[in-house]
Amino acid sequence: MRIIFLSALIFLSACNFPAMAQKVWTLQECLDYALANNIQVKKNKIASESAEQDVIASKGQRLPGVSLGSNQNVAWRPYSQQTINLTNGTMSTSKSEVSYNGSYSLSGNWTVWNGGRIGKNIEKSKYSQRIADLQTEQTANSIQEQIAQLYIQILYENEAVKIDSSNVKLAELQVERAKERLKVGDLAKVDVIQLEAQLTQDQYSLVSAKSQLENYKLQLRQLLEIHGDTPFEVAIPTVSDEDVLVVLPSKSSVYDAALNQRPEIESGKLNIESAKNKINERMLCENYVSLNDLYDELGMEPTKIGEDLGWNIFTDRLIDISFSSQLADDGTPCLVMDYSVAPRNDYYKTN
Repeated sequence: MRIIFLSALIFLSACNFPAMAQKVWTLQECLDYALANNIQVKKNKIASESAEQDVIASKGQRLPGVSLGSNQNVAWRPYSQQTINLTNGTMSTSKSEVSYNGSYSLSGNWTVWNGGRIGKNIEKSKYSQRIADLQTEQTANSIQEQIAQLYIQILYENEAVKIDSSNVKLAELQVERAKERLKVGDLAKVDVIQLEAQLTQDQYSLVSAKSQLENYKLQLRQLLEIHGDTPFEVAIPTVSDEDVLVVLPSKSSVYDAALNQRPEIESGKLNIESAKNKINERMLCENYVSLNDLYDELGMEPTKIGEDLGWNIFTDRLIDISFSSQLADDGTPCLVMDYSVAPRNDYYKTN
């Protein structure tokens, strides 16, 4: 009876295994999983949180500072001998002594004004924090774009496998029919050989498509950082004729949307503002900056005249920069940089 029960249990378990549905990944599931588990995205989020703490620390420079110190000292002298002079002689005694002394100190400081450097540090920290946030968005966008590209390639190769499978089946039927016709003398052997060659070519195309399909699945799996031997399959969506006939947006609208929404664009603008803030802070500290100093902060190549031109804090205001774009005479797009105060060649270094 026990053997029959165990046999029945094994049979039911075996029947349940096929019923367990294998997870099929949709595109949205792939995107959500990558954003939640990708290591690079997590690292960028940590960097963003660290930049946020830097902003708090820079704001704390405006607050007064208090320092409290304490020093305690305990001394124990065991069996300290004392001598007492008496009329008829001397008398010696000994005892243990414990002595204690302590000191306390309290000091405070508050920076009332230091030439606006604290404000500049706060602005710099805010720019760094925003740039870190945008870097996280850039990484997330890049990963989503790669996932979408691989997903589309998988869908394409899946269709290629279906087509090649149909071609193989058709070629097999043609070869079988040709062999029957060859037996009755209705077809030449060379024609059969040509059909067999076509079958071989179709079989090779099918194997190549299957290999490419598995390769794209492996790339997507690696991008999602899914480890182990767990089977990985993607969902094949059903596309209707209405979906295919949807009008695509124009190139100009896509370009305008990218300029307004892509984090790379905003990050570039913030990098310019951050460079301007750093060069103004440097001018507050050193009283002067050269044009090449600004170029260096912007990541541009220095020029020969850039060392002869510059700004001086005593005669010029802080630097403000605006950018615009225009086409050169040959049609090449150029970036135009305008200054609120133009650099002068008579700036001098002061201590």
